[in-house]
Formats: sequence, structure tokens, C-alpha cells
Amino acid sequence: MIKKILLGFAATALLAGAAQAQDSQYGATSQDTFNLTATVDPVVRVSGLTDLTFNIGAAFLNSSNPNITQRPNYCVYSNVTSAGTYELEVTGVAFGTGSDNRWKLSGPNGALAYTVNNTAGAVSRQMGPNDSFAFTADAKTGTRPNTGDCSDIGGSNNQLIVAFSRADILAASAGTYTGVVTVIAKAI
Repeated sequence: MIKKILLGFAATALLAGAAQAQDSQYGATSQDTFNLTATVDPVVRVSGLTDLTFNIGAAFLNSSNPNITQRPNYCVYSNVTSAGTYELEVTGVAFGTGSDNRWKLSGPNGALAYTVNNTAGAVSRQMGPNDSFAFTADAKTGTRPNTGDCSDIGGSNNQLIVAFSRADILAASAGTYTGVVTVIAKAI
């Protein structure tokens, strides 16, 4: 009976020892191991935007162009997937009800309407009030940036198209119009 108890105890000790980490043995060389885990949170970053100034005068109004635009390039970094998926939103002050996807700047006698489009590779979207669209950070170059400023893929992977239409300019009073536009990227 005591032999059975001792054999049972020895088997239990062997099984318990196999499930636990073991320190190494003394010798001319020795080694030990450990498990290592690292978790990288999903993050996005917008960088490279600069202030825009439009000087709208007779030269534009005498031309045949329907819009006056500026096209600043900028970077959106995302590590969410290998393509770098993210959701993009633009905010500002909506023009009218916002249903026509225009924004407004405030001026001396009212407002001046404008539009904002975002282009990433072949995908271009008009970014109106309450709009958000999915883009990928690799859409422009085929490679997701591995730097927060896109310096490894040429410095940008997105382009904004900010435009004022001839009709909206002619409807506005002379003066300086100002406002703030915010570009928001979200990890999705």
C-alpha cells in the first residue's frame, strides 16, 4: 500500500514539474527561457497640414475656371492593418443646412461657402458635414508608411482639394473670411 502511495506521489510530482518553468542546471554553460508578449495598440496620426490663404481677385473672375482651388498634400499614418485602414472626417462650420456638402468661412457681411475633397490614391471623396469615409494609408504608393510623417514614402499619402466656386465668390461681399478646418483620422 505504501509503494502505491509513493508511486502516485512521484507521478504527481513529475507532472507538476513539467507544467512549471524550470531553472537551468549548473554546468560549463547554462540557459533558461521565458515567454515574451508585446501588444501594439492601433493608432493613427495626421501630419503635414499647413494654413491656406486664397487671394481671390479679378484674375480668377476674368478666367474661365469655375473654381479656385488649392491642393495641399499631407500624411495619414495608420497601423490598423497591413494596408493602414482609417476613417477620415472633416469638420468646420456647415454652410446652410449642410445637406449640400459645403462649409463656410465667416466674413464681414455673412459667409463664403467652400468645399473640401480628400484624395488618397484613386479614391476621392467630397468631405461634407456628417461625412466619414474609409481610406487606406497604402492607396497612393501601394506601401503603408512606416513613419508618422510619411517620409519613407515620399512625404504624403493624401491630398485635400479646397475649392471656392465662382458663384459663391460673386455672391460674397468684399472682405476677409476666416475659419478653421479640422481633419480627423480614426482607427477602424
